[in-house]
Amino acid sequence: MKKTVLLALILTLLCVFAFSACDNIDTPSINNSDQPTIDQNGDNNLPEDPTVCQHSFGDWNTVKQATCNEEGKQIRTCSKCSETEEETIQKSETHTPATDATVNATCKNTGLTEGSHCSVCSKVLLKQNTIPLTDNHNFVQAQDHMSYKCSTCALTVIDHGNADGSLTGGNDKVKYYVTGDIKNYSDIKIVVYGTGDMPNFSKKNSPPWQDYLSRAVTVTVKEGITCIGKYAFYCPDSTTNCKFVMADTVKTIKPGAIYLNVKNLVLGNGVEFVQPDAIGDINTIYIPKSVKKLYLSSLGNETYFYEGTLEEFYQIELYSYNQSITVREYIDKLDDNLISNIHIYIQAKNISDRSNYWR
Repeated sequence: MKKTVLLALILTLLCVFAFSACDNIDTPSINNSDQPTIDQNGDNNLPEDPTVCQHSFGDWNTVKQATCNEEGKQIRTCSKCSETEEETIQKSETHTPATDATVNATCKNTGLTEGSHCSVCSKVLLKQNTIPLTDNHNFVQAQDHMSYKCSTCALTVIDHGNADGSLTGGNDKVKYYVTGDIKNYSDIKIVVYGTGDMPNFSKKNSPPWQDYLSRAVTVTVKEGITCIGKYAFYCPDSTTNCKFVMADTVKTIKPGAIYLNVKNLVLGNGVEFVQPDAIGDINTIYIPKSVKKLYLSSLGNETYFYEGTLEEFYQIELYSYNQSITVREYIDKLDDNLISNIHIYIQAKNISDRSNYWR
């Protein structure tokens, strides 16, 4: 029994010594300075690798200039290892202008205004606009001795000359020609062209195209003419249906100017003054906003199509026996029977636009 107790005591003392020995063993410490750390920006502060270059690039050097047609290129070089970086230069917005010369129009070919383009990328910088055909004809007598033919465009006419009646000399700024079938006196078309005002005529001193008016199917006053002269197209007894074409350059229509069998008349967009008795009996008239003054009797048994508003139409001045009167004042003085004969469409886009009927 004593031996058992002694043995147990010895074992207990051995265990105590063993645990004490464990407490005295030094645990190797870890040097945190040898581990990678993360700074506040989240970057690893690794020690530099001596085999990797810490580049030091110089300024950019352009090796290819950018143009309006191609991108350019620039590079920079590391001063330590000579490694290069490359960067694209965007296309330039600067062009190199080249002039496109004017092409003069003739009676045969249209022309072009002066323009320009980029000589590098061919982009159009200033568009060339089309110049319409001219009426600068060179008429020579045809072989049939009854007509004349333009040596440039081959237009054949039965009559031509200056509007004042002269073939050479005189006022050559305004001219005319007549086309049609001279044998059957049919399909007659009269064209007046040039620049400036047409001459004034009278019942006794008629224009050189007077003999053709009664058979004319078309009368054209071309761009450049600014005034239709007195009695220029005076043929009130004509029974041939005629179409009258008026250029926008016409500003004034003088007395007796248009007396033909014209059913529908469209005034040019530049007309400002329609003088007393300038227009004969016509069923339908289109009046542009440009008109400032009309003759009083112009408001009769016709149908009118006015480009502008009703208020603008009211403000048109009328020729009326040495007194100034507007359309509004004139209509206010008419009795109901006369007013019922006037039919006016406002804000009309053309001579058949009946969408806004006033009265």
